[in-house]
Amino acid sequence: LYDQFDRYRRLYLARVSVPPNVQAEHERILKATLARDADAACDALASHIDRTFEIARNSPFFAEGGDG
Repeated sequence: LYDQFDRYRRLYLARVSVPPNVQAEHERILKATLARDADAACDALASHIDRTFEIARNSPFFAEGGDG
C-alpha cells in the first residue's frame, strides 16, 4: 500500500505545485509529536491527510480517464 501511495504521490507532485502551507502543516505534526501531544499530533495529521485528499480528488490528474 505504501509503495502504491508513494508512486502516485511522486507522479502527482511532478506535475503540480505544492501548496505553500504544507511545510507549516508538517512542522505542526512534528512539534506535536515531539511534545508527545498525541491528540494534537493526530488532529494535525488527520487535517493534513484530509486536505491532501481533497486537493488530489479535485485535481484533473486523478480524474477518470485523465493522464494519471
